[in-house]
Amino acid sequence: MPEKRENVWKNINLNTNKIEKSFKDMVKERNKFARDKGFLSRIDMALDWFKIPENDYKNFTNNIDKIIHLCNLQLPKFDKLPPSFYSEFNIPCFICQIFKFPLKTTDEAFNYIVKGNKVLNKFKYKINIKSGSESKTIYKKELDDFEITINKSVNPRHQITDLIHELSHMVSYLESFKKGIDMSDKGVYLREKQALKIEIEILRSLSTDLYKAVLFGETLALIFRTLFEIEIYKNPNQNLEKLYAKIFNKCYKTANQKTNPMFFLDERIIFSPFSSLPYAVVNVNMLLSAR
Repeated sequence: MPEKRENVWKNINLNTNKIEKSFKDMVKERNKFARDKGFLSRIDMALDWFKIPENDYKNFTNNIDKIIHLCNLQLPKFDKLPPSFYSEFNIPCFICQIFKFPLKTTDEAFNYIVKGNKVLNKFKYKINIKSGSESKTIYKKELDDFEITINKSVNPRHQITDLIHELSHMVSYLESFKKGIDMSDKGVYLREKQALKIEIEILRSLSTDLYKAVLFGETLALIFRTLFEIEIYKNPNQNLEKLYAKIFNKCYKTANQKTNPMFFLDERIIFSPFSSLPYAVVNVNMLLSAR
């Protein structure tokens, strides 16, 4: 439980200084790897890998403060948040705070979305949904069908929102096929950009609170992780626990953390650097275009 996490953390008694040093050494090696591959930096390597347009990334960096402010204004309003909500021992999730969640199961979500989309309804027999370690959509060319995997380790609300996102990808694929375009050949950035447009409309039709929790709440979470990674790969030789807390406070305006070592526990930061970058840039540019 959140209120017990601080004691658990203290009892583990990890040598965080040693862990931080090891992590910094790994960041330096990754930076060297990027330079050896001919890139100016690790971030440039990520921009190339995810096929993120230069102008979209510039929009992201130039307008990040505006979007953080917008997201904080547009977050769903709750009468009372748990005391630990903005502590270093919790990951803020507005989806889990919604009082009346509009759907109960992934089956209900699937039926609702398919019924509301003619293209999806026509090809629903081509969808195979299974549980796995992460949520993703794969178009299998040899079978001409879709395999949607939903992360079994998250709670039902997140399984439902993951399914909404993955079905949005499928709609994007099907609409692109009609134009003679195969989205599986496109980069991650463009695929996420197309899916987000569809996802937003589905969320709006379901619930204002869910729409705000996903779009504005999850955008803040993506910005938080991405800004931290940008800063550490620019300069690994700084106090990362203070940096993590500083960026957290920047993203969540009512937070007041001093230090936060919990980046050690973020698998994306440790094992998949900049994996949140395309999603963060897509969301920020989408919000900018809607203003």
